[in-house]
This record gives sequence, structure tokens and C-alpha cells, in this order.
Amino acid sequence: MILEQIQYPQNTFLFEDIEHVMTSIGFVRGGWDYSHATYDYKMTDEKNKAVYYLRVRSVVTEGKLENKNAKLQLLTPTIERHYYPHGLDQEAVPPAPIQKTAEELMARLLEKIKS
Repeated sequence: MILEQIQYPQNTFLFEDIEHVMTSIGFVRGGWDYSHATYDYKMTDEKNKAVYYLRVRSVVTEGKLENKNAKLQLLTPTIERHYYPHGLDQEAVPPAPIQKTAEELMARLLEKIKS
């Protein structure tokens, strides 16, 4: 599920700032190389025992990842369902509690990156 309604307050952010904000909220930087990074927040639907990830992808617009002064552009976040043994479904519609948690997390993220 693509969260198209999310609008970031600016186009680019310092890697050091985004890394701090994301980890403080509970996101984990997963797949990355020097030109992009993916931040994931794991959520479990206890009723169905399904695992979902709130995923925020980013691309480096200046410098290289791991350099605190590198600039990142955050892309539109998604909620993706995990299927065992591996695989994510970006088009799966998450249950309401998962959607609500994702919206609350994104509100926290937006609030923190404004300041």
C-alpha cells in the first residue's frame, strides 16, 4: 500500500539527521549501498499473525551514504506485507490497526524532521 498522502517538508535531508530520527522512532536501516537506503519498521497483525513493514526508501542526492553530510531524498512510504520465506507485497491492503500505526509513525517522523 502506497501512502501517497505523505508530504515531506523539504526535498533533501542530511544523512546524519535522518539516521538519528529514524532510529529514534524505531526504524531499522535495511538494504543500502552508497546511493540509497531503505528504512523499515516491523509491525505484526496479531489477529492473523501477518507481518507488515512500513518502508521508507531514500536515494542519495549528494555525497555517499555513511558520510554524515550526504544528502538524502525520502521517497513515498509504503506498507508491505511479508510472505515467508521471503518476499514483500506492496499491494496488499493492511488491516486498519496496521494502517493506523503506520500513519502515527509517519506523523512522528514528519514532526521530527520539521524541527
